[in-house]
Amino acid sequence: MIVVDASVAIKVALYEPDSPIAVAALRAQPWSAPDLILSECANIIWKRCRMGDITRDQAMQAVTLIETMNLDVEPGRRLIERAVELAIALDHPAYDCFYIAHAEQLGAPLLTADKKLIAKTRASDATNIEIMGLDDYARKNDL
Repeated sequence: MIVVDASVAIKVALYEPDSPIAVAALRAQPWSAPDLILSECANIIWKRCRMGDITRDQAMQAVTLIETMNLDVEPGRRLIERAVELAIALDHPAYDCFYIAHAEQLGAPLLTADKKLIAKTRASDATNIEIMGLDDYARKNDL
């Protein structure tokens, strides 16, 4: 099991240069995330459509991919207290800290494409989770 955030999940639904790494990670093991991942992915899809990067049909195909991916979703209510503690400690937006709290809860690594979150988490003693960027994941798994 690996915890992923929206910055990784969206790469399975909408092609980006590092999408193949995200797809390989999804094929390799089950994913888990707080339920806010669905809202975040929906918003990213909407923005990409609004900006003209994708068509409405492509947006809806991306939604279907998100809905059907091998993703266990955890209710955010169980994570909110720890997410706020982490947000304060890391001086980072609370919604990103839900993913860290969930990784702690599961004792699982967190895979993200958010370089600021990686840097702040690694520089702090607020949590001891393993946090990986897609490049870290690729190196670790010989991709």
